[in-house]
Amino acid sequence: MANNVIQFPGAGGGSGRVRSCVPGAGVRPFVPGAGASDDARPTVLKGEAPAAGRFSTPGVYQVKATLCYCEPAIWRRFLIPADDSCAQLADALLVAFDWSGELVFYFRKDALFLDDPDLERKHAHIPRLKGERHVGACEKHIDEVLKPGESMSFFYDMEDYWEIKVEVERHIPDEEAPYPFMPVALGGARFSPPEGVGGAIGYTDFCYAMAHPDDPLHAEAQDWYDLLPEGRFDPEHFDIFEMNGLFALELIDSHEAELLPEDEADVREMCKLLLAEKLSSAACMTTDFMAGVYGVSPSSSEK
Repeated sequence: MANNVIQFPGAGGGSGRVRSCVPGAGVRPFVPGAGASDDARPTVLKGEAPAAGRFSTPGVYQVKATLCYCEPAIWRRFLIPADDSCAQLADALLVAFDWSGELVFYFRKDALFLDDPDLERKHAHIPRLKGERHVGACEKHIDEVLKPGESMSFFYDMEDYWEIKVEVERHIPDEEAPYPFMPVALGGARFSPPEGVGGAIGYTDFCYAMAHPDDPLHAEAQDWYDLLPEGRFDPEHFDIFEMNGLFALELIDSHEAELLPEDEADVREMCKLLLAEKLSSAACMTTDFMAGVYGVSPSSSEK
């Protein structure tokens, strides 16, 4: 288990292997007003770019990611450029489920395995089963592997062994997805299991223990969860704003030098402007709420 992944008592320990995709590599910068094309739209990802030599037609994939063996279903839906690498898709999945990405992953579609570079390097000596084909996840574009209506499995953490079904629901032309960055969240359901909880079975036990104060593991589960920076535990919680916030933070982290001013006074001014924008947005939302509940008309509707 990675150093900052706290293990739930009784759950299996992690591998301790750390991903080797270089942070920031393969992220496409976007400068508003600089005549950037759709190809320059930023991606919020840290995976390496695909090997040169092939470019797919422009477009965006709508992806649904469902955590396997969990009931009720835990899922996320988001948009991602169809010609991003599978390593970038892995990064998007890790952000969507709020996992650290410090443990290894791989994709599988039939006999094709798309491996995390760290997994690929450390296990190159392991004999392959007949018919297996292993390729680096950084070397394949998503649309080389998946077409609309197709799916593959994503595996993360070789101890907890999370499996996610990744399905491409549809292809969207770039002009119909005018978002300022990619990936962008469209929806989801339920809280993402914390890392170190012991996989799907461990999470089921954890949820039961947390919901039943008389369970022998309740106190232990509560003490373990209190060590995590997650806040109050609610297995039904999902917030699309939080998910898009995580995507946006990944983008900002990847382009901090380009996006943030160097001068401290300029940074303070930027923070004030952003806070003012947020307060203004909250005030407008409150006005809309009052209009709906109390019949208070916004001034723009007055004659």
